[in-house]
Amino acid sequence: MSRISDYALDRLRSILPLAERQAALSSELRALHRRFFYMLVDKGRPMTLPEIAALAPGHDAPFAIWILSTADLIVLGKDGDPVGAYPLTVEQTPYRVTINDN
Repeated sequence: MSRISDYALDRLRSILPLAERQAALSSELRALHRRFFYMLVDKGRPMTLPEIAALAPGHDAPFAIWILSTADLIVLGKDGDPVGAYPLTVEQTPYRVTINDN
């Protein structure tokens, strides 16, 4: 993982109750949530359904997305597809997140 995404995730953990919600998940779903967040930071896009399916053995991708979204760990767009992981999203919002002045 990149230092930028590690820093961003560590900062969020100190501010938001995401750590408790993430801790309640299986190890596979915790890893999926982290990878989803890192993908947003590092690549500027959410993971695809095939990428999610590959990282969530024992879960189908839509079910894994549903579990993560009900815990407010993944943000869904209007069509139900994953578009973000709080506070990052690829959809236009009135908010701006800055990482290392970018």
